[in-house]
Amino acid sequence: MDCRRLPSGFGNYSNQGRFSDNKLQITKPMPQKNLLVRKKKEKALKALQQGRVDEAARLLEQYCKTSPRDTDAWVMLASIHGQQGNFDAVADCCRHVLSITPGQPTANSLLGNTLALQGDHTAARACYRKALGANPNDAGTLNNLGTSLYLAGELEEGAEILNKVLELKPDYADAHNNLGNIYKALNKNSEAIHHFQRALALNPQLFETWINLGNIYSDRVGFPSAAEDCFRKALRLKPDSIEAESGLASMLRFQGRLDESLALIRAAIGKRPDDRSALAGEADILERQGNHQLAYDRVRNLLGKDPANPMAVDTLTRLCSKFDCCDEAISLGEELCDSDSLNETGRQTLHFGLGKLHDKLGNYDSAFEHYQRGNAMNDVPFDGPGYREKYDAIIDSYSKEALARLPKAGHGDSRPVFIVGMPRSGTSLIEQILASHPEVCGAGELNDLNDLAAGLCTTLKSGKGYPECVSDLTQLAADQLASRYLDHLDSFSTSALRITDKMPHNFVNLGLIALLFPEARIIHCQRDPRDTCLSIYFQSFGWLHSYATDLSNLGFYYRLHERLMRHWESVIELPMMSVRYEDMINDQERVSRQLVDFLGLDWNDNCLQFHKAKRTVATASYDQVRQPMYKKSMARWKHYEKHIGPLVEALGDILAE
Repeated sequence: MDCRRLPSGFGNYSNQGRFSDNKLQITKPMPQKNLLVRKKKEKALKALQQGRVDEAARLLEQYCKTSPRDTDAWVMLASIHGQQGNFDAVADCCRHVLSITPGQPTANSLLGNTLALQGDHTAARACYRKALGANPNDAGTLNNLGTSLYLAGELEEGAEILNKVLELKPDYADAHNNLGNIYKALNKNSEAIHHFQRALALNPQLFETWINLGNIYSDRVGFPSAAEDCFRKALRLKPDSIEAESGLASMLRFQGRLDESLALIRAAIGKRPDDRSALAGEADILERQGNHQLAYDRVRNLLGKDPANPMAVDTLTRLCSKFDCCDEAISLGEELCDSDSLNETGRQTLHFGLGKLHDKLGNYDSAFEHYQRGNAMNDVPFDGPGYREKYDAIIDSYSKEALARLPKAGHGDSRPVFIVGMPRSGTSLIEQILASHPEVCGAGELNDLNDLAAGLCTTLKSGKGYPECVSDLTQLAADQLASRYLDHLDSFSTSALRITDKMPHNFVNLGLIALLFPEARIIHCQRDPRDTCLSIYFQSFGWLHSYATDLSNLGFYYRLHERLMRHWESVIELPMMSVRYEDMINDQERVSRQLVDFLGLDWNDNCLQFHKAKRTVATASYDQVRQPMYKKSMARWKHYEKHIGPLVEALGDILAE
């Protein structure tokens, strides 16, 4: 849990106490003292109501000196000091009030805010509980107690408190945001997204919530375009936000839009020339673009100033073989991994980077140790029975009979080519070969089909869940859904005869594809299951693929994938070609010609020079597809045979097929 930033609405002094439209109301009768003193209090209130906070503070301080027992005035002064950021003064005012009236709820709540902002959450919670003793249904204080519990890691109790807040005040946007934070920490991503979205529907100006929603879309559920939109909206609210800039740049990079990402990062460097995070991001993208010398120069310059920068060291591990400095890269990386200066994300990044470098150098035991440590840092729940139940439902809903009965889109567009299979099974290589053909456009990994499937029940206004709701598909809906996807393809090319979508997990969506794109072609990529699963384990997929961090789970999921593919082969009528990675490596030209023929195109020799194609590849294979075909990835699992017993056991008899 990242506790560095306080949740939304936490310690909001202008919303504490008895306020109406953020204007403090004096709730006790004015003390009948001399008129001059009394006027100061009235002037202070008027100044505060008109936004002249400093003047209000000055007048009220003068009044409080002469009226030490007017606790209402002291509470107002505490609130003003809070708005000014003078937290020591807030605490002094509140403690003065509580010395006179120990149970005063607003003073306890304001003191709790101050203690929380100063990092003393235990004392803060004690103050909130005292305040609630006098006013148990105060939504603001309950919100702050719930978020303080969140920051202390008391997630279940925090959720219980914040749910009570929303029972009392359903339209409390800050509480929705804070409950979303707790649900994210509890790995309840759907609930978290619901509350973040609800908070933004109530208050679109909540910068922090746009960041939270963008992060969960990018880190947890793999919706990069939705995450991009969130970060853009956050930037409109705070144009100089480093967090929003970084999130947006990361999502652009993830989608393969490296030029856009680099432009954004360089604009940030223009505003903040010493921003080491941005400087490291620039070097990272330059390396991904193949601009190795400039990337190396940037890394060297940055490491001279910041030798503990994890992204810079990670980039060096990818560059070092070209500049004869791999021993240095390993030394820097391993020293950093064992230090206390890194956060979890930085340490995990380095473990995977060092694993890849050790693998390249043939240090296989060291490589596996780093991959194992990196994966162990992913606290990602894997619901094997849930996946099995989901795929059983897909098989039932897209039976041969159902597919024959359901309507098919009538557009007649034969451009879509879906390249599917397990991740790391050769999908990037196949797309790169085909995209080298002048009549083929490679669109990369598109999330459109996952989005269409996720929203299908809502689109059909069905009372069923997915995939059962596909039984309610109409001809009109099929045509409209297909048009949405085809319109997106137009943004890649309007002249290509074929456009590839290499989202590997579209193997789950082949039933829907058969209904929406009856003229499409399917290419199923296959590779030795041990190499496939081990290569997945060697990537930091984290939340994007929950099965990826454990060898037993990988074997289990691979078997589900194989079962589903056997189903599709028996029920869908789309032309489907299976391509084994090993066959492509051993006989590149023969298999490449078969692929081009399968697409109904004439042969073009460019397909044999795929590594020279000037296109961006956003996946983990970005460097491999820039090289001519090589065989070192075949039977890679043999280097790790002594480490992969759980994987082999989980794969079982599938290895004998």
